[in-house]
Parts: sequence; structure tokens; C-alpha cells
Amino acid sequence: MRLFFAIASMGLVVGCAQTAEHPGSIFSISEPLIAVIGDEIFSGEATGYLDGTGTIRMQSQKDPNLKCIGDFHYVSSKSGTGSATCIGGTRGLLVFQALSNLSGYGTAISDRRPVSFAYGLSLEDSSKYLRIPEGKKLARKGDVLEWMAE
Repeated sequence: MRLFFAIASMGLVVGCAQTAEHPGSIFSISEPLIAVIGDEIFSGEATGYLDGTGTIRMQSQKDPNLKCIGDFHYVSSKSGTGSATCIGGTRGLLVFQALSNLSGYGTAISDRRPVSFAYGLSLEDSSKYLRIPEGKKLARKGDVLEWMAE
């Protein structure tokens, strides 16, 4: 929630959107999101709204047709909870910790595979918070994220 108070108090409007999902919320900010579900890499974005809620949208780097959507809300100035559902039915309940007004990390209890994610961080910094398979590291090849041997 600090994120949104900081935006409002500074008068900084990074993005404005009035959507069907949040008709009363005209201020929003989106940050890149990287997630590891099992051993599969997902990327997308987390969008937060002034009321302390937000949405998550991401897709698999291996199969772009595999997409997940969800929502979240802050329960304190530094933490929150939410849920996400992926095509195919995988569902997860997530918890996250904010590192700053625009970044953080979390995990999810999935009904199928372990999930970790980071938002608003560089690839290198995100890697510190992700469950990366042993002997691999996360790398960017053009616009795609992939595993490489360490």
C-alpha cells in the first residue's frame, strides 16, 4: 500500500487506467514479474491500484499459450496475499514481501508445483528470490527467459 501512497503524495502518475475490474481506481502502476512454477519460467506483469489491490498476468516462456492470471492485496505496508489460476487448472495461493514501493518477491502454495516469483527487479536481482533448479541459472535470450547451465 506504501507504493500507492508514495505515488499519490509525489503526484507521480506512471499509468492511468480505469478498467472493468477496477472501475473506481484510476491510478495504477505495473512492474515486470518473473515466476518459476516447478521448473518452468513465466514472465508477465503485476499491476497495483491505489486501493492496495492488484492483478497478475503472466505466461510460460516455453509455451506462450500457457497463461496465468490472478489478483492480490496488501495486508500491511510490506506484505500481501493473493491467488492465481493458470490455463489447465493449476491454482495457487500466494504470499509476498515488498522490498520497496515497486518491488518484492513471494511464493505460492500450488496444488501441483512449487511457485516462486519476483516483481519490479532486474533479472539478476530476481534470481536471488526464485527457486531455480540446481545447476541452472536464469538468462535472457532476446525477449525470452530461459535456463542455462551454471
